[in-house]
Amino acid sequence: MSVALKNEIEVVGRERLTPALEVAKKFTAGSQSRPALTYVALKENGEIHATDSHRAIVLKNIHSYKEELLLNHKTLDLMKGYNYPDISRLLDVGDHKQSSF
Repeated sequence: MSVALKNEIEVVGRERLTPALEVAKKFTAGSQSRPALTYVALKENGEIHATDSHRAIVLKNIHSYKEELLLNHKTLDLMKGYNYPDISRLLDVGDHKQSSF
C-alpha cells in the first residue's frame, strides 16, 4: 500500500518576481552607509518594499514567502532578522500620495 504525501514544496514563479525586482532595485541605496537599504524587503503579505531613504516604492501581490526577508538584488543574498523601515506606514498620507499605480 502506498501513502501519498502532501507536497510541501512551493515554487515562487519568476514571471512576477523578476520584473518587480528590476523596478524595485531603482529605489535602493547605492552606498553602504546604510547597508540594509541596498536590499529590497520581501514582506510577509506578498509585497516588495524598497527605499533609499529619499524615495520609496511598494509593489503588491508579488511573491508568496511566509516570512519577511531582505533580498540583495545584485548578489541574491537573503537576510532576515533586520527591521526594515515600515514603508507602508511612512507612506500612509491619505489622499496626498505622490504617485500610485
